[in-house]
Amino acid sequence: MKRQELIKKIQETSFALYDTSLFLDSHPDCRIALDFFKDTQKKYDAYVSEYENKFGPLSAFQTDTDKGWTWIQGPWPWELED
Repeated sequence: MKRQELIKKIQETSFALYDTSLFLDSHPDCRIALDFFKDTQKKYDAYVSEYENKFGPLSAFQTDTDKGWTWIQGPWPWELED
């Protein structure tokens, strides 16, 4: 996937996780929502992993400091590139 496609998938799954977590706050025993959350969480983790393997960390918190402060090596996630 291209960089922008991955960012979009990460944003979509992040929104779905957040929205589902709000639903689960009031419906903690809903098996359908729990399964959806688990499946979406796997997708989110896969997209983030793919993004970071190809393009670097999504935030400064994921920076591998063994290699120095690589977070400042661009482009940053919000910088659009084609």
